[in-house]
Amino acid sequence: MSSLGPEEISLVAKPEDLGLADDLSVTNWEIELLGSRASEYYVAPLERPVSRLDIDFQAKRLTGFYTWQLLVPLVVLLL
Repeated sequence: MSSLGPEEISLVAKPEDLGLADDLSVTNWEIELLGSRASEYYVAPLERPVSRLDIDFQAKRLTGFYTWQLLVPLVVLLL
């Protein structure tokens, strides 16, 4: 672990280096990258703050999957 603190280390992510793969393995989710930000996080065992980089994204579950895979077969069975 480095002895340098957040004053000496600043984590930076270039916007062009942040991105999502064209084909995600997360089925029936819509994921949007919102950006990144650098911040500090206090680590109690070290008794000092460390630099951290947060990647923000928004994920939304697509409900069409549940309609066709769960609800429609259930209605057909009940009828």
